[in-house]
Amino acid sequence: MFRAFAVLSLCFALPLAAEELGLGLVGNFPAGKAPEISAAQIAVDAANAKSGPAGRKIKLMVFDTQGTAEGALSAVRRLSEDPSVLAALVHGEEAAAEEPAQVLADAGLAVVMASSWAAPRGVSTSATWLCPNQARLSEIAAVYARKVQKASQAAVIDNGAPTSSAAARAFARRFADLGGRVDYEGEWRGSDQGLSRTVKALKANWPQAVFFSGEGREGALLVKSLRRERELKAASLIGLPPFFDPAFVDTGRKDTKYVSAVFPSPEYKGGGQLA
Repeated sequence: MFRAFAVLSLCFALPLAAEELGLGLVGNFPAGKAPEISAAQIAVDAANAKSGPAGRKIKLMVFDTQGTAEGALSAVRRLSEDPSVLAALVHGEEAAAEEPAQVLADAGLAVVMASSWAAPRGVSTSATWLCPNQARLSEIAAVYARKVQKASQAAVIDNGAPTSSAAARAFARRFADLGGRVDYEGEWRGSDQGLSRTVKALKANWPQAVFFSGEGREGALLVKSLRRERELKAASLIGLPPFFDPAFVDTGRKDTKYVSAVFPSPEYKGGGQLA
């Protein structure tokens, strides 16, 4: 659920140019329905109720990216051209990319990145992030593998997508900084042949931990394949929050006990260090 109250309080602190203040919500929302829209609307309604009858009201304005780079650019351009919009709540990788983020910055909008999916790049790093991006979460995962699971040797696998590859590199870099050794770095895009090659490579030097930055179903298939080769008593699969979706649970079922989710918590301080 979006933590939209942060950006709402920011909106009320900005100069008001109209009776109704626009809050732009940018993301991939098929058919105009998504939990993110409902959550943001609840927050807007609560803020409006708190402002009282004489206060300025916030209007939630949804801009659909259609899940593409072109759609994201079109959405943020329409948002930036509306003078009533003073802030944008952005969800999803395509809307956090360099060009859309630059459009929002040039429009002088307050921007909040509400998703962990996007890797920071260029102007998007100047936005406010409500939760760590995937690269940051990957560093935390490396700390978890080394200091909690006591793994000294790991394998890293991504699915070839830019964000997935960035996450894999961040894990490998942090794991090495902590004195660990990455014996295998591979790419698997979900094909049966690619899975067989990956498992064969891991069998050659069985890891203590496997970091996978990819989709839930693929992660579950990887766990099943590794268990068929050898019980995962020493090795465990580590993944990021977006990895653990219903497809993973549906595909993995009993195998989920061999997987570690990594979420930011008070146990971790900035820089990926354990408290």
